[in-house]
Amino acid sequence: MSDKSLRLPESLYNVPPKFTLSEFRVYVFPVLASLASYHAHLEPYLQQNLIKCLEVREKEKYIFHRICNERERERERKREIIIRITIHENYFISLQNIFET
Repeated sequence: MSDKSLRLPESLYNVPPKFTLSEFRVYVFPVLASLASYHAHLEPYLQQNLIKCLEVREKEKYIFHRICNERERERERKREIIIRITIHENYFISLQNIFET
């Protein structure tokens, strides 16, 4: 899966137009995961390749979740800043009203 010389998914036939590597992996990883239960019937080199592919998937999932969490934290931080600014603006408007009267 990580072998660049395979040129995945460009080298595949009968795939939808603009079929991406991400889409390819969505279809392939469940199949690879199901093969793990047959490890006793696989050659050792295939077992090792299967493990490497599944490790790549876990790393990608970890990175994806980490990026999503970072984006959510950034959105939350921006919300907090907006709330603080709004509170301060309201405070200053209240002060203005007090001094104007």
